[in-house]
Amino acid sequence: MARKFNPYPVTNHGKRDERYQISLEYCGYEHPMFTARFCDDELIGRSRFYASAVMLASGHNAQRNGAMIIEAKGE
Repeated sequence: MARKFNPYPVTNHGKRDERYQISLEYCGYEHPMFTARFCDDELIGRSRFYASAVMLASGHNAQRNGAMIIEAKGE
């Protein structure tokens, strides 16, 4: 049974932004990954989880609008 998810995440002040798309793709891993893209061609990132892919798209949208994204560096 396939799980349903919203392919167009809410990234624009509570409104759906169809420039962003999340899809399940086989990309060399054992299982398909949720892949976030901007305007169908710019890869934002991949995640095993839908919520993480939505956060990637939201962060990309915020950065495009001038927000500074601070990332923690691992050891």
